[in-house]
Amino acid sequence: ELRARSTKSGIIRGLFKDSNVLAKYAAKLSGMPDVESINMTMHALDGALEADNIAYLHSRRACTTENVTYLRYFMIDIDRDNGDTPATQAEIGDCLDTMRAIRGYLLAKGWPEPGIAVSGNGVHGFYLIEYMSRDQITVGIFNNCLRALAAKFNTEGIQIDLAAARPITMPRVYGAINRKFGGDGVQSYWVSLPTTQVAVNRPQLCALADTAPGERLSTLRIRSTDRWPCLLDDDGVEDLID
Repeated sequence: ELRARSTKSGIIRGLFKDSNVLAKYAAKLSGMPDVESINMTMHALDGALEADNIAYLHSRRACTTENVTYLRYFMIDIDRDNGDTPATQAEIGDCLDTMRAIRGYLLAKGWPEPGIAVSGNGVHGFYLIEYMSRDQITVGIFNNCLRALAAKFNTEGIQIDLAAARPITMPRVYGAINRKFGGDGVQSYWVSLPTTQVAVNRPQLCALADTAPGERLSTLRIRSTDRWPCLLDDDGVEDLID
């Protein structure tokens, strides 16, 4: 799913089969001055959402947590502590330094190279993972991994956003313009992409999750009917990652 936030039209959603068509539509949206952000899903969706490459304005036909079948990427969202003003180049540099420190830390644990992108307001890191079912335990493992990294790398001015553990989290379409703070906006872009993507396996994720401070969600006995609203929020706007 492609999802854009417009100051004129609200939330614009589109479901696409063809990634090339999605990219063309994203480029068109990026050129519209009223579009603040363009995001897309990063995990595997169920067949019920197969689409016909049409965008739906204010459509109810939007993916939710229940449509996510498998998790495919582990995302690290690094933000400045002050998110109410545009990021300076120095602040972006600080976020990049934090992501590079995380990269080195995880490389030492046998993790592969991540993809790293600048969102225009912070920095995102992506690790391909082996297919993992979208369930409470898996989301708990993701949350614990982020908490473990936050405990080690958060500073007074830089924070790791735990909301990236939500299955329906939608990162930016990189290359598109970020107009969160108005004006001409700033370009989002990829900093680095591994030439060969190697998947992180479940034992590696669990080993990192096990270093999270305090009680770890993945170790709790959870009924299949239980929900964690803070992790499985289906609200369309809050799922968009800046």
